[in-house]
Amino acid sequence: MNSHVSVKPLADLPSSIRSRDGAEVCLDGDVWYVTGPSAAYQFSFRRLREFASDELVASAKAVIVHYMERHSLAHANNIMDRFVAFIRFAGKAVPLQKITAPDVLSYRATLASNTEWYLGTLRGFFRSWVDLRLAGLDPEVIKVLDKVRLKGNRKGDAVRTADPEKGPFTEMELQAIVTALNDAFAHDEIDIADYVLVQLFLALGARAIQLATLKISDFSVTQASSGERAYLIQLPRAKQRGKEPRAEFKPRRLSGDLGRLVEAHCEATKRVWVNLGIPLDQLPFWPNPENVNTSEGLLHHSTATDLNNRVQSVFDVLKVVSERTGFSLIVSTRRFRYTLGTRAAREGLSELVIAEILDHSDTQNVGVYVEAVPEIVERIDRAMAMELAPMAQAFVGLLIDGEDQAERADDPRSRIVTPGDLKHPVGSCGSYGFCGAMAPIACYTCRNFQPWLDGPHEQVLEQLLADRQRIMVQTGDATIAAINDRVIYACAEVVRLCQERMGEAAE
Repeated sequence: MNSHVSVKPLADLPSSIRSRDGAEVCLDGDVWYVTGPSAAYQFSFRRLREFASDELVASAKAVIVHYMERHSLAHANNIMDRFVAFIRFAGKAVPLQKITAPDVLSYRATLASNTEWYLGTLRGFFRSWVDLRLAGLDPEVIKVLDKVRLKGNRKGDAVRTADPEKGPFTEMELQAIVTALNDAFAHDEIDIADYVLVQLFLALGARAIQLATLKISDFSVTQASSGERAYLIQLPRAKQRGKEPRAEFKPRRLSGDLGRLVEAHCEATKRVWVNLGIPLDQLPFWPNPENVNTSEGLLHHSTATDLNNRVQSVFDVLKVVSERTGFSLIVSTRRFRYTLGTRAAREGLSELVIAEILDHSDTQNVGVYVEAVPEIVERIDRAMAMELAPMAQAFVGLLIDGEDQAERADDPRSRIVTPGDLKHPVGSCGSYGFCGAMAPIACYTCRNFQPWLDGPHEQVLEQLLADRQRIMVQTGDATIAAINDRVIYACAEVVRLCQERMGEAAE
């Protein structure tokens, strides 16, 4: 490549184009609005006008169009943001007529080691600019950037470092999520659509765009001669390079419990949205009537951003607390995906299998899960349990002084006892429905549990800790041994609350 490459006259842009992910983009004016499968975007070239010449802005538009046609709208939007930041730096003194190597090197000097990837991203953008033979960029820029070593945007750090805000959930956090989710659904605090949405993220570790592009027709139920029903979901692969979101699918089988819920959700969706003007089998899994998505076949689909926001709203209701921070969990749909990959690695699955589970086309990005298998605490003693119990907030019931204060005080069947000590109940159950959970172990993390102040909670705690250590010795598997860790912390919290209550009474 030389600096004397001729540029071709800039042709007028068409009135509209079809992006790679199927969205129609109107190219009129300096602000382009488009709704794609991932989100609604605004490409505003007004942000460049003060800092760049008209010719340079016109060339930039042509390159952005090139990116829209060959990459996702999300990628084109990221490129646009990086370019705007560069132009605002390079043209802050005098509006830029042409991008030169000194401009690029000066910009690089402002970047830190963890932001050098900004310029690495622009390298591809500038290369496309030159390849398209557009005015406004000195080809020497590419020569300089090819010689400069730039640190890339590190992937997998959230997983590698087990980041408590961005990385995979711990087993304790995951148990807390499942418990809170089931409780909220059982008490009508969230509807079936939201419940199924979070459960699918938990079960599939899917990208938000994959669930956003789902249609009712992607779910099917078959019945074997034995009468057993099988539930299958055809999950759009969505992120395959150069293809529209629904060009390829990967079948995923659902468990019976989840499959029945998804079936009920699909039927409810057909009833509620019958007048949306879309054939019932082509209805989105999560319709958004306000979303006029211009991507082919995705009219009134929620975007990936919509689903992310919806999950956030669910967790605003759940109020799940992290035992690592003592605060409410910071939740993103990506964390469910990280968690599924991390759990698969902990179970010893190969990178190839993990790539299949997460629907990666190869294994180059799954090694981080194997590298970052978290260590599970091999031993929890009473002191540790008592110290961490308040932070874990695993106990969600109500401590009462005795049976006379219980919700079902006049019902002897509400008493909860330990198998080895039928004479000394640990508390009462405040639920009037049938419960098949194993008492009293499951009770300590149940919102309907009303432990008695004089209940034998110390003995239960000691037994739980002894059982954990015994399983660890017998199996050598910390994951199996840790299965009741959340119960241990809940029981320890009850013990602590009893001590506080009795201490207050003594005073």
